[in-house]
Amino acid sequence: MIVYIVRHGKAEHDPSIQHDEDRALTNRGVRQAKYLAERIASHEGPPALILTSPLTRALQTAKAIHGAIGGTIQKEPTLEPGHAASELLSVLRAHADNESLMLVGHNPQLAELVWVLSRGLPADQVILRTGECVVLDVKTGSLIGDAPVLARLRLDEQTVGAHDS
Repeated sequence: MIVYIVRHGKAEHDPSIQHDEDRALTNRGVRQAKYLAERIASHEGPPALILTSPLTRALQTAKAIHGAIGGTIQKEPTLEPGHAASELLSVLRAHADNESLMLVGHNPQLAELVWVLSRGLPADQVILRTGECVVLDVKTGSLIGDAPVLARLRLDEQTVGAHDS
């Protein structure tokens, strides 16, 4: 199964926002989401199912990608912050009949999941930046192990102005 692991785009850091789950994407985050949408749509066989954290910034990222690739988008509470990467292994097993699947959520959970699925990927390559997608070829029989990284997608930092958050 091809698994697209997407960390939400850059989110606002407004002290007036009382709840972390309400933080929305910045302009940069919107551009990151649109970039991922275009790149993923051009992949052969983009995922028909997008599972997303229900937090605003992840949902906005998932919706931008969904707009480009179609399929089904579904909120998955296990993708909320505070859940262990190991909990997502159950989610992957439950959807093992899919040829491809996308998870949209947060660090550190997603970075840990990349490490668990790829095992042995150097730590500096496991880090997921905001607005980044790692595409893995996951063997659904065992899940844990040697899933090769097929692609890493993220908006080139050079195209984003330093003043733009």
